[in-house]
Amino acid sequence: MPSAKILAAVVFLLVPALAQGSRGVPSASAPCPVTLPTGGRFAPPSPYPGELGGGGATSFWFGSNSLWTALPTDGTWRWVHSSPQDLSQGQELFWWRANYNAAIEKRPALRITAKRLDAKAPLFHSNESAHNGYRGDLKSFMVEAIDLPSPGCWQITGRYRNQD
Repeated sequence: MPSAKILAAVVFLLVPALAQGSRGVPSASAPCPVTLPTGGRFAPPSPYPGELGGGGATSFWFGSNSLWTALPTDGTWRWVHSSPQDLSQGQELFWWRANYNAAIEKRPALRITAKRLDAKAPLFHSNESAHNGYRGDLKSFMVEAIDLPSPGCWQITGRYRNQD
């Protein structure tokens, strides 16, 4: 299958447990195969911006014209929890695809799954609640909230219209 038809984007992210208000760093004793920017970075088609945030960007585009997302340049998501007992990792993930029109497709057929790689944890499936959005500099996008049950090393996969 040609890569232009692949409608799945797989990313690897480290989601460390952080104390309230701390910045935290990944543990060197627990390596995680995180997705990092490489020399042959993906650049979205026009009219989407080719880079995020200019020279000091803290995120980069990852994927293909069929489906892409923005990832942190160090491969690590950091959250401040509502309490020290709250270990869930909630986040909204933003996704794009060539020719996606938020005005036409208000409830995009975007599905997210997440599998923990460094320990046993339930497989996460999005609850089909993706919604649309638009911002002048980012154009039409899809957004889906995820709530990972624990910190760790997670493989997150996005699919559009259940095709891969």
